[in-house]
Amino acid sequence: MAKYDDTSKIGDAFTLILRESLQDMIEKCPYFVFLQSNNSVSNQGLSCITYSAWIYEELKIAHSISSKSCLTIAMESFQISYDISPFLKSLKTITLSELSHIINS
Repeated sequence: MAKYDDTSKIGDAFTLILRESLQDMIEKCPYFVFLQSNNSVSNQGLSCITYSAWIYEELKIAHSISSKSCLTIAMESFQISYDISPFLKSLKTITLSELSHIINS
């Protein structure tokens, strides 16, 4: 049991370091690009849902930089899902050629 506790503590610390590094990187970047695909987001009626805690964290961090809002966490069938619709609404949609132009200017 002690070995599991040590491994769990190391895993928790590593996850925290990764999350903080992710936040630092997003805050330093001049642009935030989210590529919405079937692998990243599942359309559930009017809501866009992700089952990835990391995608949720990325969008939450990007959204917190631009505004403050309430976050909703939903439980369905013992699976954690996150409604990311508010985050996606706050992002501007651009084409790949527009992104390329912005980056190369």
